[in-house]
Amino acid sequence: MAAMQDQSQPTAPLAVLFEDAARPYGEDPLLGATADGRRYRGAFVIATREGRVLGTMIATADDDGRVSASEINAQLSALLAHEHKPPPSNGNAHDPKISVIICVTDGGLRADRAIESILGGGYANAEVVVVNNRPQNGPLPLATAADPRVKLVDQPQAGLSAARNCGARAASGEILLFTDDDVVAMPGLLAAAAGAFAEHPDASCVTGRILPLRLDTETQLQIERFAGFSKGFDQAVFELAGNEDDHTFPYAAGQFGSGAHIALTRAAFDAMGGFDEALGTGTPARGGEDTDLFIRLMLGGHKLVYEPSSAVLHDHPDQHEQLASTVFNYGVGTTAVAAKQLITGSNRLRLLRAIPAGLAIALSPSSAKNARKGDAFPLPLTLRELLGMALGPLMYLKSERARRARSIEQLSNDGKPFTPVFVCELELTQGIAAIESPPLEDGSRFTQADALVRRAGTPLGIATLELIDGQLAAPEIDAAIKSQLGEVLALEPARLPAADDAQAQADRMNLLTHVRCPPDAGEPRR
Repeated sequence: MAAMQDQSQPTAPLAVLFEDAARPYGEDPLLGATADGRRYRGAFVIATREGRVLGTMIATADDDGRVSASEINAQLSALLAHEHKPPPSNGNAHDPKISVIICVTDGGLRADRAIESILGGGYANAEVVVVNNRPQNGPLPLATAADPRVKLVDQPQAGLSAARNCGARAASGEILLFTDDDVVAMPGLLAAAAGAFAEHPDASCVTGRILPLRLDTETQLQIERFAGFSKGFDQAVFELAGNEDDHTFPYAAGQFGSGAHIALTRAAFDAMGGFDEALGTGTPARGGEDTDLFIRLMLGGHKLVYEPSSAVLHDHPDQHEQLASTVFNYGVGTTAVAAKQLITGSNRLRLLRAIPAGLAIALSPSSAKNARKGDAFPLPLTLRELLGMALGPLMYLKSERARRARSIEQLSNDGKPFTPVFVCELELTQGIAAIESPPLEDGSRFTQADALVRRAGTPLGIATLELIDGQLAAPEIDAAIKSQLGEVLALEPARLPAADDAQAQADRMNLLTHVRCPPDAGEPRR
């Protein structure tokens, strides 16, 4: 037997066993069979102690479907001897509040299981924020919705990053832990994460172990190998300081953790601006939002801790088509992040130096990433990954363009697209004439004008005019000016500043500036 990352490639099905390292087997365990009657070929043993995960091992079954208790017990003893114990959590309301944020897109079919495992983990000061990312399909029918620790929010904008950012805005915890609805939390998940933050008070981020919930099919076993969830069982601390000479750091971000288990302090999340909504599942970029966040954290001088005793169980898809999609999406997300960092990153030279090593990791059969897959990993899947990597930069540009378009749209208070405004000046002493605005670049016409109204050169104010096909007749303009600026028009000319008065000229420029460049970009004129 050996840990998965070190052993010869097993075949499915493998029974997933949870064993308390402090309670050794008394006899060889019998594995049984899958739901469809297939006998397990071996066991994927998850060793725990007091709810914390210590390690894993693979045990091969004999012809009778039994695995060796003596071999398992020997490895359990070795794990206990090297156990890392983070500072214990008190398990009460004095612990830091942790908000667990889960995005749901399938109508809540799996979310209850995830929520129950989190709330039942023994960490008192916790809440779960569930983001319905398809609210147009109706409210989520969650059995857990009545629990006061569960908060439901809607995010109609598609995309995992947008949903997670929405959940973060609704969360009240000082620690934000992001996971998925297809996981089951190990009992010590939140306590171990809180303990890692307590052990490293200068850390901004804690990631943890992601283990398989089932390994009943070859597809699930291949996902376990491909996805690289196995980050080892030694605590690791990452920061830019001390790694300045390693040009691949922090771009080889897979070592830091995975998106199904990321905990950040509220301060760090806000400082990073959350997840990039041009990346992630549900966008053309298809992934990479976690990698991008890790890179930004590292380059921003933050410290990240990988704490393996904080663990979740991931329900790997069991269909080959889902694996093929996962592989392709991974490839797209990988190079989408690289493209973003090359275009907008804070250290492009460092990234350029890392590219040769990155290509070696992606293409070399002997790299740790590809060696993990094993010889049995289907070549068509590797080719799909490479195809995704080739398309990643283009998909990022497409996704970023869509993100910018959404940003412009969201600048409107009512969600309607931003409407351009025609800026003009009207001198009352010269009489009011009809307005005819020029066409826009796309051939459309202005629907609104902001007119700086003057009398004898003195600015009186700004009148907002609704245009029809880019035009407005003089009578309608006159009526709008009187309606909006009637009180100013009624003033005696002597009570208004002279046209050549310096302050009057300054006021005029201020008015023009206000019209052309609204001081609050979040509330543009429409």
